[in-house]
Amino acid sequence: YLFGTFHALPSDLQWKSDYFKSVMERTDVTYFEADTTSATALLELQRGMQQYGLNPPGVTLSSLLGEQRAIEFKKVAEEIAGVPMAQLEPLRPWLAMITISMATFQKLGLQPSFGADMVIEQRAQQEGDELKYLESGLSQIKAMVSLDDMGDFAMIDETIDQMNNFEEEVNAMLSAWSKGDEQLMYESIVVGLKEVSEDAYKALFVNRNANWV
Repeated sequence: YLFGTFHALPSDLQWKSDYFKSVMERTDVTYFEADTTSATALLELQRGMQQYGLNPPGVTLSSLLGEQRAIEFKKVAEEIAGVPMAQLEPLRPWLAMITISMATFQKLGLQPSFGADMVIEQRAQQEGDELKYLESGLSQIKAMVSLDDMGDFAMIDETIDQMNNFEEEVNAMLSAWSKGDEQLMYESIVVGLKEVSEDAYKALFVNRNANWV
């Protein structure tokens, strides 16, 4: 069985159907995208963030983004996400983008602790399932880093655009996921990314999917 997850959700969203519960009961191996909760995984992620998420001394986020993009990024970071630009300056673009996105998710009441992944993991553990993973958190970081290394800031530009209408964008995706509208999810996430950056599409979907298989 394949179940697409939403990594951060509001606490009051009812998404666990009877069919979902019955599938969880009769399967004894549960695969996840990546291990992000075990002590070993958390240590690996922390080291990965330090190694791949921070700029070298003397290099700032603004200097990497360029003057105009930095101005626009600062505006959405501070006015929408509530994250001071000074706090983001030491970060590489990929990590700065994720930081303001997660901050905005939380402002909208979507929390990783209520996300489908966390709920499924807890249920799988309660049922005594064997837990396995399709990739590591570090491999996810390296996929994002590869875009920075290519100077591909298309995802940054897309994030800036989305942040200006973030609540509506998130609610649309959340509604599509809740209803199981695969086509709308595909169009809003996969097709949209492919249109703004072929490199990002390959790094985040094509290459990772091939590795998962």
